[in-house]
Amino acid sequence: MAHSIRIAKSGGDWTKSDLAAYNIDLSRQDQLTFFAYDAADATNEQNAKFLTLLHNVHFPFSGESAVVDFAVELFEVLGYTNRHRVVNIWVDLPFVICGEIRNAKSDVCLVDREHGYEDILLVVQEDKRFIGVQDVDPEAQLIAQAIAAFSINNKQRASAGKDPIDATDIHGITMFGTITAFYKIPVTKDLVQHIALGTYPPNPTRVAAFETASLLG
Repeated sequence: MAHSIRIAKSGGDWTKSDLAAYNIDLSRQDQLTFFAYDAADATNEQNAKFLTLLHNVHFPFSGESAVVDFAVELFEVLGYTNRHRVVNIWVDLPFVICGEIRNAKSDVCLVDREHGYEDILLVVQEDKRFIGVQDVDPEAQLIAQAIAAFSINNKQRASAGKDPIDATDIHGITMFGTITAFYKIPVTKDLVQHIALGTYPPNPTRVAAFETASLLG
């Protein structure tokens, strides 16, 4: 939507309209396409841990704290964690939109410190409708967080004397009870610049998504 009205909004206020305003869309994929492997190729133990985790999250015991607990366990099950990676919770992610600084707030971030600076690899957003909050769009919120994370990562690289990167995939997860979805969010310097200026990017951004509900039967 090249002629959409664009205003400076915090990441928590983003909706599908904001995605359209910056030429961002989502593509739903099956498990094999998204992960590039079949669940049958994983060990029985890995599958059992993953499915148990998905079932357990249906009963969050204390609101957002359940998101943190789930994310930490999920990172372990999927092999995301190592001695260089840490989990940060309730992180403010500032970014520039329409010439103004706003914040996106992530429930959980997975951060890599291997190269001497912090590099955000993955962000997690709870669908607050599960705890009774209305009028929220967790996918749009998550994408705003990924865009902010990309900008922060490049600032961290610059501070460490490294060249900025032009493009990368920021991974993401949203949660609504047992319905957990994974995302690959491609972010580029060009997209970040258009959002900062409040202009329409001519090149589309295609976000891939996979919902785990199909694994639960």
